[in-house]
Amino acid sequence: MQELDSRTRSRVIGIAVYSLLCLLVLIAYSSWNRPLWYDEVQYFVLGSLGSTFDVLSVIHETTPNVNQGQTGAYMLVEYWSLSLFGAHLWAARLPSLLFGIYFLAASAVFLRGRQVPWAGLWAFAVLLFGQQTLMYFVGEGRTYMPLAAAVVGLLAYYFIPREERRRIGPRVLGWSAVLIGVTFHPYFAAYWPAILIFAAAAQSSPLRKLVEFANPALVSVGASIFFLVGFTTWLQGTASKEDLDPYYWLGDELWRAIPAQLFQWIYVNRVLIVIFGLLVLALIAMTCRTGEAFRETVRRAWPPVALVGLAITVVALIALISLQQGYWIIPRQWVASIALASIGVVWFLSVMIKRVRELSGSRPSWVAAGVAGVVIAASAVDPALLQWNQLNSWSVQRQSIVVTKMAEREDLASWTSGFGRGDTDPWNESEWVLFANANARRGGDVWPEFRQYYESRDWDAFALRD
Repeated sequence: MQELDSRTRSRVIGIAVYSLLCLLVLIAYSSWNRPLWYDEVQYFVLGSLGSTFDVLSVIHETTPNVNQGQTGAYMLVEYWSLSLFGAHLWAARLPSLLFGIYFLAASAVFLRGRQVPWAGLWAFAVLLFGQQTLMYFVGEGRTYMPLAAAVVGLLAYYFIPREERRRIGPRVLGWSAVLIGVTFHPYFAAYWPAILIFAAAAQSSPLRKLVEFANPALVSVGASIFFLVGFTTWLQGTASKEDLDPYYWLGDELWRAIPAQLFQWIYVNRVLIVIFGLLVLALIAMTCRTGEAFRETVRRAWPPVALVGLAITVVALIALISLQQGYWIIPRQWVASIALASIGVVWFLSVMIKRVRELSGSRPSWVAAGVAGVVIAASAVDPALLQWNQLNSWSVQRQSIVVTKMAEREDLASWTSGFGRGDTDPWNESEWVLFANANARRGGDVWPEFRQYYESRDWDAFALRD
């Protein structure tokens, strides 16, 4: 009974600390007071439409051009959020925040299922402070966080033993992950088979039983919805392109950009890279001193290493797809792989530190865990301070905004009324951003004049440019 009470107390403390750390990282990246920028405005204006049917019509008309490569699902939930809560920055970004919570919960399910201790989960939450490209989309009203959430949820589901998947919790996890993935992002199709094969191999499931392992009902329904959504949205076509440079947004060589993004938490600090590299070498040396120890270490450590390799492989595949389509290679396309790499690092450290404890005793394992903890904590300091300063800066910016002559609904109505006469330019991005932020500052409903954003333009003439 005393042991049970101790275990329960440890679990309660573990959940409480992890929840607190997750809350801090969510607040830091919530962008609750950041002004809308143009890409978000494209979704914000949907709140002006009269019904879900109107939104579906816009999705059908614009996914082959301005909203190319999208399923339209995020556009729908954005409309519902703004319709329900009104024209607020937090309402525009609420769906991404909820998917961020889902991602953190699914990550915990997976890591705890792999016997990662609570301290490892705490380290994972702290590590995410440094994964800025990933966590930025917790506070961005766009479709990237749903992809990361769905991929991690699927990973967690396929690592639950098959005999336990019939319980309500695993069922909800598996079905929700698949339905989110197939409805919210086309790139889910690249991750699903990769994760399925990886999970089966890591759990020594025979390939001849892969269909049973995959859950045929889940695959059948998920694949059907995926193609149904695709044929009605992103598979209809793409926008015209005018000599796009695929590397325009990359800022670095592809082979350097991939590790820079997947391991962003440590990549920017050379001292921490060296310390972490030495730690990994020390862990390998302490756990591979004999042939038998080496084989056992490889048996336990290859799955987290392979998970990181899977993340890198899918990123390379996505980059190749962008090149083949003549589209930009943009790091935000990689958010799901960044999430997988983050999980893989913590999983790997947990496995190796446990092996050190088994082979060398508790003291060396505590030293290794301490070094890993210090490196992860140190990597989070600058990003956390940067986010705090950024939030303060946005608050000051919002307080100091001077209401201009174009900051009222009447001015928006006057501006949009000139579209048909050619008096004003409906393609003026800065004007749409100005009015959207004015609406968000005042709250209430999304101004109905924003309907003109989609209704006043010929989207077939839309073209992508650098």
